[in-house]
Amino acid sequence: MKWEYKTESLDHFQSSGGGSTIEEQLNSYGSEGWELVTMLQGNTATVGNPPRINGSLLVFKRSKS
Repeated sequence: MKWEYKTESLDHFQSSGGGSTIEEQLNSYGSEGWELVTMLQGNTATVGNPPRINGSLLVFKRSKS
């Protein structure tokens, strides 16, 4: 099985809800097939540019069609 991934900063995720609760936003992502797999907090080493994140990052995955 192949996967695709989506990342969102927690700040962006919360501000993009348009007044929705976090549960409503997660349910919306879930209805699109996204599953929250982890939340990275603090200064986390990452691959790519920029090489570090400050804050919280949500990582979602779903089956690639």
